[in-house]
Amino acid sequence: FAHELNFIVSPWIMFALLIHQLLLVAEVFQLALTAGTGFAILKHFMSIIGVLSQSLLLCWLGDRLIHQTLVVESKALYLFIYSFIFQSLRVNAAAYSCKWYDQTTRFKQLLLMVIRRTQQPVKLTAGHFYDINIEKFDQ
Repeated sequence: FAHELNFIVSPWIMFALLIHQLLLVAEVFQLALTAGTGFAILKHFMSIIGVLSQSLLLCWLGDRLIHQTLVVESKALYLFIYSFIFQSLRVNAAAYSCKWYDQTTRFKQLLLMVIRRTQQPVKLTAGHFYDINIEKFDQ
């Protein structure tokens, strides 16, 4: 599921981040050209904050996907959606704790594949080049 999600979302995230960077450069350039009027400076400054907050939101959501659990609140109903990394760690532990040593060689090979697959962290990327997380936002 995570691979398909990343395949679909990754180009759009890359496009959004590129647009955010272009808007940020344009707004900083316009801010540098603004001739001292307080309202114009405030307008460009608020636009810069808006663009940065959109990029931060994308990176924050990617970081939450990797590290934490998401909590969705719907009126009186709390639905806990565990992040993929937490689920994969649980699958890894559950697979290893089964009585694999009493099983067939084919079962052991398949179980080894499952364990290997769950050891790789799930992450969102932008254009399959750039991991989306808070650390990348700081750069």
